[in-house]
Amino acid sequence: MGTGVDGPGPAAQKKRDMTGFWVIGILINIVVMSAFAVWAVGQWRKSGR
Repeated sequence: MGTGVDGPGPAAQKKRDMTGFWVIGILINIVVMSAFAVWAVGQWRKSGR
């Protein structure tokens, strides 16, 4: 059993890695959804003419 003297255990490291994974994934989704929204609004306005 670890005493914690040598730093966080593997479970804490894995949780930190997964947090970074989720943050990056959410940021990518926000960028893609924003680009789609800009494109969709442009198409909608173009078709209204």
